[in-house]
Amino acid sequence: MRLSGPSRANVVLLSGSGTYTPSSGAVALLLRAGGGGGGGGGGARVNTGTAASGGGGGGGGAIVERMLRLAEVTGALTFSVGAGGAGGAGATAGNTAGSNGGAGGPTTMTMGGVLILQAFGGGRGAGGQTAANAGGGGGAGFAGAGGDATAATAGTAGTQGGGAGGSGAAGSAAQVGGTASGSGAGAGGGLNAGIGGAGGFSLSGGNGGGAGGGLSTVPAAFAGGNGRSCMVAGAILIAGGAGTGAAGAVGAAMPGLAGNSGSGGGSNAGGAGGDGGAGGRSSGGGGGGAGSTGNGGAGGAGGAGWLEVTEIFA
Repeated sequence: MRLSGPSRANVVLLSGSGTYTPSSGAVALLLRAGGGGGGGGGGARVNTGTAASGGGGGGGGAIVERMLRLAEVTGALTFSVGAGGAGGAGATAGNTAGSNGGAGGPTTMTMGGVLILQAFGGGRGAGGQTAANAGGGGGAGFAGAGGDATAATAGTAGTQGGGAGGSGAAGSAAQVGGTASGSGAGAGGGLNAGIGGAGGFSLSGGNGGGAGGGLSTVPAAFAGGNGRSCMVAGAILIAGGAGTGAAGAVGAAMPGLAGNSGSGGGSNAGGAGGDGGAGGRSSGGGGGGAGSTGNGGAGGAGGAGWLEVTEIFA
């Protein structure tokens, strides 16, 4: 939509749920919404001599936008902002899998009870497994949420542009170009006896979280998987925690964009695994690292969803 002549704008950031009333004098509204990122899975805990994987990362949420002329607003505008998925708890008993993370929630707006805007959330990361890989959550697409990971099975890609999660491997990037550039990326999966899989990248949607580090039978510890930054076409990696039980990095906020995803926590060959980093807004949390004779690390929470309204005045 094109507006003729000079104009000014006012940005309103909505939270929670409720009814939005446009400011007096506004002639158009630009709606931008992000779904919540998926939470990372908790790391496994194993006895010495048993291999394990760290928890899978959480998938990224989608980001969508829509322009409305105020003359098109014919009913009450109600909204609900999706929460980020909770991180899964690390295992506390020997040879036990970690808990799954939680899925990210959708962000929606309706007009007179009719849905006019929806940003889907990212899928959950699976808890780390004993002697097996752990799946990463799927990234949200424009027409569907990212799939949840369960045990070694990765989450599927959300319909129309989402990236699939990895199983013992890096998550897939979101589709780019055209209308799919705001879809979410898939998360890294935990690798049995190896470095956690890196999160996938999205050009303008939520990034996938990195998986926690695994343990070998020796035992030897491994680093967590890298998170992602949305700033430079996937080139910037957010390093995972070292294989000393170090925590993964928390995803930083990026004004006007999805935040960075959390990286995976490192495993520990003689103690507790590191916690996964929380995701920035709409991005997935990192998976927790596996622990040997110590608890698995907790998964990082997914980044919260959000809803911005830019009010345009003539």
